[in-house]
Amino acid sequence: MSAPPPPALPPEAPAPAPKPKVALSLIRATGRTHLGNYLGATRSFAQLSAREDVRCYFGVATLHSLTTLSDPRALKRDIRGVVVDFIAAGVDPERAVIFDQTAIPETLQLSWLLSCLTTAGRLERMHHWKEKKDKLAELGQAANVGLFTYPILMAADILGPAADLVPVGEDQLQHVEFARDLALRFNHLYGDYFRVPTFLEREAVRVPGLSASGKMGKSEGDKATLYLGDSYEAQWKKIKVAPTDPARVRLQDAGHPDRCNIGGIHKVLTHLGLHEEGGMEWVTDGCTQAKWGCAVCKKRALDVMEEGFLREIRERRAAVEARGDGYIDEVIREGNERARARIQPVVLGAMERAGLITRWV
Repeated sequence: MSAPPPPALPPEAPAPAPKPKVALSLIRATGRTHLGNYLGATRSFAQLSAREDVRCYFGVATLHSLTTLSDPRALKRDIRGVVVDFIAAGVDPERAVIFDQTAIPETLQLSWLLSCLTTAGRLERMHHWKEKKDKLAELGQAANVGLFTYPILMAADILGPAADLVPVGEDQLQHVEFARDLALRFNHLYGDYFRVPTFLEREAVRVPGLSASGKMGKSEGDKATLYLGDSYEAQWKKIKVAPTDPARVRLQDAGHPDRCNIGGIHKVLTHLGLHEEGGMEWVTDGCTQAKWGCAVCKKRALDVMEEGFLREIRERRAAVEARGDGYIDEVIREGNERARARIQPVVLGAMERAGLITRWV
């Protein structure tokens, strides 16, 4: 008689799914979003927020905006505008937390705590401070203390939600390194507590401006900046009169130094995979061989952007705006609650570590 079969082993428990990483990024509320903002930042935010392994917190940096903006009406308008731009760019508020920095008072508490762990000398060596201070001095103006302590508030933004990933451009890498140093400093003094964030470096994308200033930016003025909220007709009206004569365009920042600024826009689109295959060759060959005029090249650049993302952004924007300010306000309110629910206990725990009695707060 054969032996009975061995008892079946219990099924192995499935391995727990890894916890999503937390990504944090903020954008100042200083005007309408333009093409450079989208290709350099908000496009990557939308892609990041679609990932299952990442939980995104995207904030409107209203407190940071005060360092250079003194018009309260413009700030109130632009807070909603930034949120509309996030959603229009493809960020889903059901998946990502969209919040107003001002609604998280604990961030300011943490900023003060961190300010006591750094020195004025360290802040004086920050690139952001030196550049802003020198530019204001050229205009006969003095830099405010908010600009000086800007990196500390940014560090509080990052450490408050215990962010793992901070997507930033090259110009902000020093600020993230500063936040890492403050986290390590706090952990050394008060025991291992803060998560040390990791750079998630965004590829530097420098979109040429339509005027002679090089990089596209709000300082160029409305007539020389392609805003995402503009109609196709309004964008064409701007781009068709853009100067392309190398003698009139500062090409060293234009992304395509041996061609005009419109060629630079084509190059950016090709590099990001938004231009059809062979698009850059079409531009270069047509330009050097004088097969067509600049108007044809300009029209093609705008049409590539229109088909690639501008029409879709415009449609999402129209859908959001049709729901009215009440919808945007609700997105912000819900985002504020979710963001504060994560940030508040982290900051209170840091205050306790430093010897403060938080039950009285």
